[in-house]
Amino acid sequence: MTQPNLGPEINLPPKPRRRLLVASLLIMILGPVLCLIALVAQASQLSDVHLVQGTEPTPVTLAQNEEYILVSSTLAAARCQVSDPDGRAVTLNTIQQRTAGQNITVSQFRADDSGVYVVSCQLGDSQNLVVASAGFLSGIVVLILLGLGAIVLFVAGGLLLILALVLRSRAKKRYNQAMAEAVNAANQYRQQPPAQAWQPGPQ
Repeated sequence: MTQPNLGPEINLPPKPRRRLLVASLLIMILGPVLCLIALVAQASQLSDVHLVQGTEPTPVTLAQNEEYILVSSTLAAARCQVSDPDGRAVTLNTIQQRTAGQNITVSQFRADDSGVYVVSCQLGDSQNLVVASAGFLSGIVVLILLGLGAIVLFVAGGLLLILALVLRSRAKKRYNQAMAEAVNAANQYRQQPPAQAWQPGPQ
């Protein structure tokens, strides 16, 4: 029994997918989002920063039961005096740290009461000193590390994005070529002379 001719069989490649393209964009966005989250988390510590200059006593408003530090790139922090809101001297614990290849002098103290504290230092014309919460330095380090991580993620996401665009362009080209060949084959099949009507054979 003769079967009817249903035309040429067409096998098309799969359509180009966007998974790698979407993944690369998410990786590029992830870095800045992490930095923004860290900045918001550290905002309270980074905003509570006071700058001391010259030799005049500088009033700073501090919170109760919080640890604070005096930070200087010279020994100026070791030559400072801090008075609490009642005018009593506050005990300073001075240490030296090495951060980013530079010696940092840090004097730490505790604010037992909230109010205006007075910081008195003998600073030169080009010397500055920062009064900040105890988590200030760690917050800066965290932001620097996250910033480096964000740069790495952004670069990696950019490379993946380029790769995804190249692969998608090639896949789209193969798909369009296969579609064109299928259309051409279908047109050629339709242009063939019609075959005789199929009749079922004797049973």
